[in-house]
Amino acid sequence: MKLRNKIPLKGKFLYSALVVLFAVLTIPAIKLFTGANAATNGDYFLQASTWRTLTLAQSIGGNASYTAPVIFNDVQPLYCLNHDLEEPHSTYYDKNTAVKAAYSDPRMIGALYYGFGGKDQSLQQKHNISNDEAQWATQMAVWIHAKALGIENNTTKSIDVNDMNFDNASVGNYLKELLTKTQNVSATSATQNTSSVSLTNEQHFRENGYEVITYDITIGTGTNSNDWTFNKTAGGSDVIIEKTADNKLKIKKPIGLADTVTGTVSRDPSTIVQNTHKVGSLVLLSRDSSKQNLIQLDDETTSTTTTVPPTSFRATFVASNKDLTVEITKTDNESNRVQGVVFEVATDNAFTQNKKEITTTANGTAQAVYTVAESLNSFTLYIREKSAPAHLIKSNEVKQVTFTGNERSKQVSFVNELKTGRVEITKVDENNSPVSGVVFEIADNNNFTNSQRLTTGVNGIVNSSAIKFPANQSQVTMYVREVSAPSHLIVSNEVKTVTLNDNNRLGRVTFVNNIKKVDIRITKTLVGGGDVSGVVFEVSTNRNFPAGEVWTLQPTNNNGQTIGHNIPLKNGEISKTLWVREKSVPNHMVLNNTPKSITIQAGQTGELRFENEPKAYQSIKIIKKDETGKLVPGVVFEIADNKDFNNSIEDTTKPNGSTVLTTGILSSPNDSLSKTYYIREKSVPSHLVLSDEVKTITVKAEENATLRNVKFVTVEFINKLKRYNVELSKSDLSNSAPIEGVTLTIYKAEDKNNTNKIFEQVTDKTGKLKGLSLLPGKYKFYETHATIGYKINPNAHYFEVKNDGKVIGETNMTDERQDYDFIINKVDDKGNKVAGVVFSAKNKLTGKEVQATTDKDGIAHFHGIWGEYEIREVSAPEGLIKDEKTYTLNLNKDGSYEKIKVVNKTIPSEQPALPKTGEGKNGQSGILISMAVAFSSLLGLTVAFMVKKH
Repeated sequence: MKLRNKIPLKGKFLYSALVVLFAVLTIPAIKLFTGANAATNGDYFLQASTWRTLTLAQSIGGNASYTAPVIFNDVQPLYCLNHDLEEPHSTYYDKNTAVKAAYSDPRMIGALYYGFGGKDQSLQQKHNISNDEAQWATQMAVWIHAKALGIENNTTKSIDVNDMNFDNASVGNYLKELLTKTQNVSATSATQNTSSVSLTNEQHFRENGYEVITYDITIGTGTNSNDWTFNKTAGGSDVIIEKTADNKLKIKKPIGLADTVTGTVSRDPSTIVQNTHKVGSLVLLSRDSSKQNLIQLDDETTSTTTTVPPTSFRATFVASNKDLTVEITKTDNESNRVQGVVFEVATDNAFTQNKKEITTTANGTAQAVYTVAESLNSFTLYIREKSAPAHLIKSNEVKQVTFTGNERSKQVSFVNELKTGRVEITKVDENNSPVSGVVFEIADNNNFTNSQRLTTGVNGIVNSSAIKFPANQSQVTMYVREVSAPSHLIVSNEVKTVTLNDNNRLGRVTFVNNIKKVDIRITKTLVGGGDVSGVVFEVSTNRNFPAGEVWTLQPTNNNGQTIGHNIPLKNGEISKTLWVREKSVPNHMVLNNTPKSITIQAGQTGELRFENEPKAYQSIKIIKKDETGKLVPGVVFEIADNKDFNNSIEDTTKPNGSTVLTTGILSSPNDSLSKTYYIREKSVPSHLVLSDEVKTITVKAEENATLRNVKFVTVEFINKLKRYNVELSKSDLSNSAPIEGVTLTIYKAEDKNNTNKIFEQVTDKTGKLKGLSLLPGKYKFYETHATIGYKINPNAHYFEVKNDGKVIGETNMTDERQDYDFIINKVDDKGNKVAGVVFSAKNKLTGKEVQATTDKDGIAHFHGIWGEYEIREVSAPEGLIKDEKTYTLNLNKDGSYEKIKVVNKTIPSEQPALPKTGEGKNGQSGILISMAVAFSSLLGLTVAFMVKKH
């Protein structure tokens, strides 16, 4: 059957008319009325003025057609089941008294209780459908139950909802679940009997967290009509039974829990007048508007006085619940599903409330189902792992899952890490040094199938990849063996095991390998034959013998031999190249510091031979120089090993100014390593002064000194050269007179830049230098300061002192006289230049006097003078008084002098006659002349002397 849920919102009237016409022509229908009025108190009339029908369902098989008329109105819809009735044909429809107790069937009651307009609306909320859709589906449920009961006309078969297809899946799911729930609803009244106590009008509703079933208790007439009691004979501990104020039996059960409650209702007194009930037709509406939507019997009663036995009751609760399912998926960290993980699920994070334990199945999932009230909008669960298989690490995570709205299932996943371990292999040699490049094999079986190969790194360590614990096992045993090793090592054939478990995730194992080795034998002899004992050798693999890589062997024995045992090979070596050198030898032997090398195959002994020479004392090298640093040949020396020079030997310096004396070799280990000698001069060439110094020299026998490579101890003697007196003089060029006070400086003739001064002195009164003593050689001298009155001589004068003391060359230097000019400047006391003044300058040394007269510029010029002068004024022009004072002019070496100031007085003039009063211009002229004469008497004379170098 294809069932279409179509509820048009527009054009309802036209559409309704068509449906009514169709319904009249087809089959009797189930009617839904939206309003009802009681025409009289005795009869029920249903007003159908607003009645109309819509076709909501049709069959698609055969010619039969079923309709479910439905009326929409603004009031809450009411349901009515009509039996054997024609279609309404007038405004009022008079109900037919039916004998079939359709509404006594619990399925019909359930449809009205859980369907639209009933007491429990959770299904509609669950499936999220509209009121129109729920209204339609509820009527369909009533219709389907009616056909199943056989109370619908023309019923040929029951309708199976599973044969229906729905355009709106939510409506279909709602209808199916409504039909399922109504199969389990039972609220059967007590069997009608002669008891005057009866239970009627079973009601289902929810109240303050409880699902409630109530019964009206009909107790008939008689005394103490309200006096009754009840007892619960079966039911859960959470069930509450009580009597209401309006004499109802009220049974309360927490929402979401199913149970069946039985018990008895007793009447006191037991003898009452009771009504006998006869069931008539069923109607939906009670006369009491508060009982709207409740089913009520329209009974015919008779009164009878009887003894009332206890009346039993039975109320069955079917949980109006929803099942909330949480599915847990468990995988390991490689995405494999895991079986056997136990989870705890509870409604609190302390895991004390409503706790369940569930275990994952082979597909790695587990489900926990919690049944809760359908109306519950939020429900939270907490999940944690309680235990896991031994090969997994148990998760400590707590996850929270919250159901809201219409959610019925949740999925949550937990991931466990596989327990893994590693094996760390350490490889060292017998010296505990790490070894790289060693290949190991590791497996979980001693046959080493499916093994992995590992190679040690530079630190001698290698770690395996992650090793998984076998399924459901808390440990694993691994086998390790060495496959190959570097060529310098002996491969180990040992197999080692290491067990990994929860307490030991990193198993460590160490392999130690022996090193392949070589030996070396060394023989020590003297040059020319003979074994040498007591010689110590060093051995290294590096010719530079670095620290830390050197082995010291035992000293050679009396046969001159020593052996080095068990010298290890290094990584990659199949043979060993060794370097050998002497470390120490006896005192009389020369250490051979030249290393030798030898290559020895592993496990073999190499042979080396060393020869040594006897040790020699240092030789003495005598160097002879004069005081100028010149090497001197021909000097004879005496050398002896005693201060008295007994048994001395002599030797003479060669043309290179030196001589060498060899002092011999050591003959045995007992010889002293040093000797002392004494040296002195015996004769020297004639130009030298013989030294009386005696020098002491100690020579040593050094480690590597032989007669072929002996070293020298150098001793140097320096002799003074013989010096000769040299006379240098200074004289006047004009008369050869000696000149005192001249500074002469002497240099070597080859000193071109005059950087090394030999001698410097001032000439005495005789014009000579005193104390000049020079070595033989060539010299030059200069005048560096001249005497006053002489010009400096700029020329160099050369001379030579021969080895015999004879002096040749220029030894006398002459100077020219130095003349100076100076002037006298004459002015009067008015500053006027004065001509015609005669001055005299007299040389105090020679007495020579010269004169000069001032010219028109007031200047008197003196030429060609030098030394110290007396200056005086010889004559003055008329009108000036001659200065009688004598002045001294001190002429310095550089021609400068102190200035001389001369003041002259003027000659007084006669007083002129004073002019008479009133003489006019002539009188004024006389006055002016008199004033001029008076002023001239105040004149003075100032003379300035200036000297200019000629």
